[in-house]
Order: sequence, then structure tokens, then C-alpha cells
Amino acid sequence: METFLISSDWALKLTLDFLMAIGLAFIIVPSIRAVSRRWSLYDFDVSQEVTLSHIPRHGGIALVVGFGITIAVFSAENTMPGVKFVLAALLLLLAAGLQDDLLHLSWFLRIMVVVGSAAIITDVAGMPLFRTGLGVVFDYPLFDLLVTYGIYISCVVLMIASSRIPGMVSLVLIIVSFALTDIFLKSGFPELSILPVSLAGASVTLFISAIGNYVYEGRATALAGGFMLAMLLIYSNNINPELIIGIPPVVVIFLTLILIPFLIIVRRLKWENNIFLVFGKQRKLIHFQLIFLIIILFTLILF
Repeated sequence: METFLISSDWALKLTLDFLMAIGLAFIIVPSIRAVSRRWSLYDFDVSQEVTLSHIPRHGGIALVVGFGITIAVFSAENTMPGVKFVLAALLLLLAAGLQDDLLHLSWFLRIMVVVGSAAIITDVAGMPLFRTGLGVVFDYPLFDLLVTYGIYISCVVLMIASSRIPGMVSLVLIIVSFALTDIFLKSGFPELSILPVSLAGASVTLFISAIGNYVYEGRATALAGGFMLAMLLIYSNNINPELIIGIPPVVVIFLTLILIPFLIIVRRLKWENNIFLVFGKQRKLIHFQLIFLIIILFTLILF
């Protein structure tokens, strides 16, 4: 077994990438809640459920901001051509999802958006298809393409179906991001791990807000979550990681992705209005926002 050791520079980038994504999402989520409540921007079905007290379902906006800006800051120039296609596909899904939360798109339009996003990844970017082992049709991998699109659509449908459970989509995103990061690092491509680490950071904030009935993820995050889950399945089919990793900073990130959801599930960490309950003690949200704002400013100055 060969040991792949990531450089200290990339380890620092991944750590700051993770913290910056969390911080950006933390800063914008309260604004999403305030604007949604002021202008009554609720999902129609959810707004009829009095027990949910009109909780906004537009957490996808925080995902766009936290994930998109962090990717733009930390992606290396030599890997940006590949990353930009994934980012373009996710932004298309998030935009359609936000519109779906407000206007309720038909299933046909949702599937067409997923197919269009998958086309960006497969046809435009030329990224790997799911390998079926079947022959090509007219010099074109038709069977591979159909199975690949089927995986994308199936995963998105699964995530939309589970989006009514608060925190479920963001939890899946955290797990998927963890797995994709592990695959990229073990395969010797630490620069590509910037993408899932950014997604994981923004998803941690969404998970906390959703479990606390503060702001739900909505269908925008469900579309992105299903798409990333499909990417994990497809890349796992093409990449066979057999390397060992010894990266303390990344291990800390991975442990954080496990620890924070666990603390929320056992109710040791909870977000209520503008107050954080941490092991039974109340902390003002503004304190966390200021901490992450300092981290973001420090990161931008450093890089």
C-alpha cells in the first residue's frame, strides 16, 4: 500500500475552506428567515401546516452562497475548468429548486433540469459515465449514458421525497461530501476535494438550522443533494482508491462532520431563533457570526 500525504498548504486550504463555507452560510441564514417571513415567501404546502409556524424552506440560498463563494476563492486555476462545470450544474439545480419552492414546478420540468445538469457534466465537461460493460451503439456509449442519467434522476427523486424530513437532505449531503473527499484524496487529487469540503461546510449549517426548525433546506438543496449522491455513485464506479491517508487537519474535518450532527441529534446543540443552546447554555447567534466573519476576513487576507 502506498501512502499519500497531502501538503501542509493543501491541508490548511481544506481546513479554511470548510470553516469559510460554514461561516458564510451562518451569516446569511438569519437573513433568509427574516426576508421570507416579511414577504411571506413560504412553500405553499408547508404554509398550510400551522404546527410548523411558517418555517421558510429556502436554505438553498445559503448553500449557493457558502458553497459558490468558497469554491471561487479556493479552487486552483489549473483545476478550475473541471470544477466550473460541476459548479454550473449545481447552480442550475439550485436556481430551479428555489423556483420550485415558490411556484411548484411539474415533475417533467424537474427531470428536464436534472437531465440538463447531467448533460453539462457528461457531454460538455466529458466527465466519466457509469460503466455498464455493454457495447457502444453507433460509436456512442448509449447504454452508459442512459444508465448515468437514470442514476442522476433516481437520486434526485429520492432526495425530493425525503426533503419533507427536516435535516435529512443536509445530512445526506454531509455524508456524500465526506465520501467524495475521501475518494479524491485517496486517488491523489487533493485539489478536487475543495468542492465536497465546501459543500460539507455549508451543509453543516443547513443541518443545524433544519433540525432547530429555523430554516429548512427546501427542494433546491434536495436537487443538489441528489445530484451529488449520483456523482458519488458514478465516481465510485470509475475510481478504485487503494491509498492510505495520513492528514491530521482533514481528519479533524471528518470528525467534525460526524460530531456536529451527533450533538444535534442528541439535542446537545440547538438553534432557536437568535439563540444557540450549547450543552444547556445559551449563546447569542451574533457571537458565532462574528467569529466566522473574522475567520472569513483572515482567510481572504491570507489567500
